[in-house]
Amino acid sequence: SDCKNLLFDKKSPLVSTLMKVYKQETHQLFAKPFTIGGGTYAKEAKNTVAFGATWKGHPGNMHSPDEYIYLDDFYKDIAIYAHAIYALGKLSEWEAAPFLEGHPELVLTSFEPSDSFWKAPLALEIGAGKGDFAIAFALANPSIHLLALERDISICASFAKKAVASGAINLRIVPADFDVVSEELEPFSFEKIFLNFSDPWPKKKHWKRRLTTSDRLLTFSSLLTASGKIYQKTDNDDLYLFSKEEALKAGLPIISDEEDYKFDELTDYMSEYERRFRALGKKIHRLVYSKKKE
Repeated sequence: SDCKNLLFDKKSPLVSTLMKVYKQETHQLFAKPFTIGGGTYAKEAKNTVAFGATWKGHPGNMHSPDEYIYLDDFYKDIAIYAHAIYALGKLSEWEAAPFLEGHPELVLTSFEPSDSFWKAPLALEIGAGKGDFAIAFALANPSIHLLALERDISICASFAKKAVASGAINLRIVPADFDVVSEELEPFSFEKIFLNFSDPWPKKKHWKRRLTTSDRLLTFSSLLTASGKIYQKTDNDDLYLFSKEEALKAGLPIISDEEDYKFDELTDYMSEYERRFRALGKKIHRLVYSKKKE
């Protein structure tokens, strides 16, 4: 049917919000919306699109005798629909996804080695937040190209909006979790990797989610040039100690360890988190790692 109330631009608030929810819940951050044939009386409802609920490889006999659904799929559907209902209830005029999609010169959805961006010395920030550190670094180091990862799409859009206003041309943003894109980064080598105020995941049962587990530190090391370094800053005492223990376990050299790091305006840049923590008088810890020797 070409009934008007079944035609929606993929950049519309409805579709972009549903896609944002889907990407966040499934971590399929490069997923694209698609349409299928068919029609029901549901088309009489206004502002309606089909959203799920089957999964690739699990057909479930939908609309047929003995219709069924896998329990794992059912639980995933519940999480997605609950999130979608909440997100649709909070729709605002300025939507993150359309803004990100409208700036392909800044926001990457794939890594193309032939792109000139990858030809310069490279730096990587993992968990860039709203981008204060990344933008300041990019403007102060025009000869270095900075790739910034931020998994939260809404925060990523705030970052992108500031990056556009800054005019920084040596900066690219990827709305993705490092674990999701790490394999795609393997063809590239970075002079610097920045971990600025990563989520400390304070509960012991969540320790595997911390960015500085030994396995992730070794993955970061594999992405460094021969002389490359990893720079970590945190206000969290437990994460600071945990990171040192994991580096020792991984055999990753710590070449600088500052329990009370004094900010250096000539060589360093502040994220919005660091600025807030320093204003509160919190002590900042800083670790610098070098590449593990083979």
